[in-house]
Amino acid sequence: MKKNNSIKIFNILAKRAYKISKRNKLGWKWRDAQKWTSANLFQRYKGKPVSSIKATEVNALIKSILDTQATDATKSKEVCFNALSIPLSLLEPINFWQIGDVISQFDNNLKIAIEIDGRMNTGIVKKYELSDLKPLIDSFRPEKDASGIFLVFKRLVVPNGKDDGKACSYYILLTMEGSSHDMGTGDGEVTDDRASKKTMETREDAEKRITEKEEERAKKRVVKAQQLPSSVETKAPSSTDKIPLEKSIAESLTRVLEILRLDFKEGILTAREYKQRQAIILKKFEKGGQLQNLIKPKKT
Repeated sequence: MKKNNSIKIFNILAKRAYKISKRNKLGWKWRDAQKWTSANLFQRYKGKPVSSIKATEVNALIKSILDTQATDATKSKEVCFNALSIPLSLLEPINFWQIGDVISQFDNNLKIAIEIDGRMNTGIVKKYELSDLKPLIDSFRPEKDASGIFLVFKRLVVPNGKDDGKACSYYILLTMEGSSHDMGTGDGEVTDDRASKKTMETREDAEKRITEKEEERAKKRVVKAQQLPSSVETKAPSSTDKIPLEKSIAESLTRVLEILRLDFKEGILTAREYKQRQAIILKKFEKGGQLQNLIKPKKT
């Protein structure tokens, strides 16, 4: 008798599930409704009197379960770029004018948050959802000693997420060094050792690409240096032609940056020292100063 009662309860529930599936155009067959009822519904009513099963209550429960499953399915289909795969060299501290260049190298589906109080607070968004970064960059320019302000990238587990290696479980935070956002990440930060195991690009390749972009950007600044004269007279005895000052300074800048990069690659400079000296060089370049003596030549 008890067995027959269970079968009766199961059929009542399965019929309700099948009816709702039809209403919602889920495309279920009767067998699908039976499987779903067995997995999601039957255990909640098994052993109860048939008279206690109310159609409205069952309908509401079925709808609630289906809605939850639909939401979970949507989340599982979310496409994310795994922040653990970003090379460590792309996450070194940067100056404000490098924000756009570095972020442009991130995948569009990377989860990222820019949290710089008073300037920009985006929350966690996909990179393609970021607004124009130029106002953020321009907001630093009036600052005294802005070249000494460093911004840091941090790999973090999303709030209420798990450190499970899945792409959508992580995001990149960009914030000012020493800020509350920087110091308050706590246990949510993923260590470099953990992340480096998943790096898809070598540090050397990434450093080379960043250096090339920085040098290209620096050369372009020559055109905007309106305070500089357009040319100077050369004193070379073999020629009386004018040499464009822009070209001369650009070549000098390229040489200095190359020496600096070699010092970093050979371990003479730390990443922090490299960034600081680079900032000094570019600042002096923008003001039209001489660059030759900024870095001592290597001993042969």
